[in-house]
Amino acid sequence: MMWYFFWNLMNQLVTATLMLVHTASLLDMNKSWYTIGAG
Repeated sequence: MMWYFFWNLMNQLVTATLMLVHTASLLDMNKSWYTIGAG
């Protein structure tokens, strides 16, 4: 039971981290595209 709880927690942490990184890279891409368009 403890292992399952730990595994679940780790999965949630990894998922949250991946989503944060994905969002950050998307924002970064939008910024660079906007800069390219403006420049």
